[in-house]
Amino acid sequence: MASDDERREIAKKLRRTANDDLNGLSLQRNLAAITEAEDGSWRGVLRRLADLIDPEGGADD
Repeated sequence: MASDDERREIAKKLRRTANDDLNGLSLQRNLAAITEAEDGSWRGVLRRLADLIDPEGGADD
């Protein structure tokens, strides 16, 4: 589960990237790096984003 501070730091990185560029990487790779997703696949990135948005969410959602 992500802490409030961790979620805020990731949100800052996402906002900074939105105003900058992707440094030659795909959106998926950038999101994986920014969110520190364990699995860099698109499924892994989406799971990590979901965990950050709803840390209490269950596996059966």
